[in-house]
Amino acid sequence: MNIKLMLQTIRLTIGKLILDKKTPKNSTALSPKKILFLRQDGKIGDYIVSSFIFREIKKFNSEIKIGVVCTTKDAYLFKQNPHIDQLYFVKKRSILDYIKSGLVLAKEKYDVVIDPTLAIKNRDLLLLRLINAKNYIGYKKSNYKIFTHSLENDEHFSKIYQQSLELAGITNVDTTYDIPYDEKSAVEIHNFYKKIISLTILL
Repeated sequence: MNIKLMLQTIRLTIGKLILDKKTPKNSTALSPKKILFLRQDGKIGDYIVSSFIFREIKKFNSEIKIGVVCTTKDAYLFKQNPHIDQLYFVKKRSILDYIKSGLVLAKEKYDVVIDPTLAIKNRDLLLLRLINAKNYIGYKKSNYKIFTHSLENDEHFSKIYQQSLELAGITNVDTTYDIPYDEKSAVEIHNFYKKIISLTILL
């Protein structure tokens, strides 16, 4: 193990010990009024396969408020979506900005936070802690106390997102992609598919 990786592991371990506190399971996961998605990773592939989630929440109950945490760089992926009620912007490498955002989000009193990312950094854990939601749904996060629910299977990511909605009480989920048109996102998605096709040919 090189020094950089060793120091990173130490930081993550210390951060987890300090920030990872158990969240009591709450029955509001069955009927949330507010759901927040953490999408500051900005991965175009995840955006595509999860594009149905916002539509399906509103189809299930149009009164549920949907919030998304993202960076200003990736806002174009979400700003044209008519099903999203609120975008919250974070500066990806700024701990101070994460703290400010977490305090703002805590006032919103979200019932459910869905974090579909595999890796979690200390600043992400700090943000989760500050949000102080009633329920946290994650992917392969069973070793984190803060998550009240964790999906551990190795299904396609569209299935993971479907199951995360079902854990939040959203039923009859249609996983058909739903990508609102935006010129920039259309170009990014086109380039993403070209890259996938090129890789497939090489393999």
